[in-house]
Amino acid sequence: MNLDENIEHPAMFPEELIEPFVKATTEKDDLVLDVFCRK
Repeated sequence: MNLDENIEHPAMFPEELIEPFVKATTEKDDLVLDVFCRK
């Protein structure tokens, strides 16, 4: 995870879990907005 490991959030999950969905729904150089990134 890219976030500080000390931050706990009920929806925290490894990037590897969401990566296939992002790759399946975007094209190279697309911008992905993560509105729940907290930073």
